[in-house]
Amino acid sequence: MRTFAEKTAIKIRDKNIEEEQVTPNTAESISSSGNSIPMAKKLSATAPWRWLEKGWADYQKRPLLAAGYGVLFVALGYAIVLGLSLMGMTAAVPVAVGAFALVGPLMAAGLYAYAREIEAGRLPGWRDVLFVKAAAPIGVAYLGVMLLFGLFIWTLCALGLLVMFAGGQYIAPGEFTSFALGTLPGLSLLTIGTIVGGIIAFSIFAITAFSIPMLMDKDVDFATAIGASVNAVIAQPKPMLLWAWIIAASVAISAATFLLGFILLFPLIGLATWHGYREAFGD
Repeated sequence: MRTFAEKTAIKIRDKNIEEEQVTPNTAESISSSGNSIPMAKKLSATAPWRWLEKGWADYQKRPLLAAGYGVLFVALGYAIVLGLSLMGMTAAVPVAVGAFALVGPLMAAGLYAYAREIEAGRLPGWRDVLFVKAAAPIGVAYLGVMLLFGLFIWTLCALGLLVMFAGGQYIAPGEFTSFALGTLPGLSLLTIGTIVGGIIAFSIFAITAFSIPMLMDKDVDFATAIGASVNAVIAQPKPMLLWAWIIAASVAISAATFLLGFILLFPLIGLATWHGYREAFGD
């Protein structure tokens, strides 16, 4: 007669054998389905500085092309500002500049192609950066629509806060600083606007940190690319928060220089993003 302890030990052993037999097949079915979300490799806390270094090296390979791409980005920004001014909506310029920066990851697709060409041992040309080839073009299009929706939410929140705290009155750009810093409604607008804008901006950052480079590099659906990007941000907050602050500082510097800083910083950030993606998800 077997004791109770012996019977228990046999049951545990049989259960372990069953798990060993089932686990490999289960893992294989998950990976072969193609629906699993890629997980980012371990990134060091200072990894973004390395991405910038590699991005700068790429920038110097074709400096006129990289700077020219930055000029096109700045020119589009000026066109938006000019259009708002002609329509008598100069007070909406700060909102438009912020919204313009939010769609930057999508507009940097040409820079990802630039870095991809250099990675393959080829020098990129205008054709490569203007007529971008993506492994998952439908996914890029879907993500573009999502970014436009985010831009709409950003604009709606900004205008809603202006109406709430400014009483719907027109505030000239030159008077906005004194209103925001010198009045209680202005300080409330600045505080709540910063919080709301920060939440929207960080959400878009998490979604687009690596998703667009992945859609250009791999034939995956846009939900998989977004999931991989968000997981990378959540799982590795130290390097990704540093990267977010670097991007935010670049936008602030460019805004302070009337967008001219984007001529250098936009291509640099775009090229560095590709290297960040390759370090996190490269083969």
